[in-house]
Amino acid sequence: MSIKSIVLFLASAGTSAFATAAFRVTLREKITLQNGFRDLLWVLAKLSIQPLFLFGALNFVMANVLWMLIIATQPLSIAYPMQISLIIVFNAMMSFCFFSERLTTTGVIGLACVLLGVILMRAEAAP
Repeated sequence: MSIKSIVLFLASAGTSAFATAAFRVTLREKITLQNGFRDLLWVLAKLSIQPLFLFGALNFVMANVLWMLIIATQPLSIAYPMQISLIIVFNAMMSFCFFSERLTTTGVIGLACVLLGVILMRAEAAP
């Protein structure tokens, strides 16, 4: 696996994680203000003009374009597990950094195991 492939994996996982966080934050805020899904169209209209939501949508598109580049150049049996694993790690790191969520010792050990799995898969995929 080349350095270019690793950069694509990291960029795709990172943009996907940012998109997920941006969508969730804005959606949670607007749904809370609108009493649930009662006024779904109104909520969606208000969300569509929120900068964070638009940033999340742009990141979502970028993540999908990067994913297409990855699956065009890497075996799917390696690419998909690595992508999902990296998204889990990025989501945990962003939750810790931006949302002040706690990372327990068990969680850190779990993330280390996930990263070890990614490293082992990369080593296996190397020519």
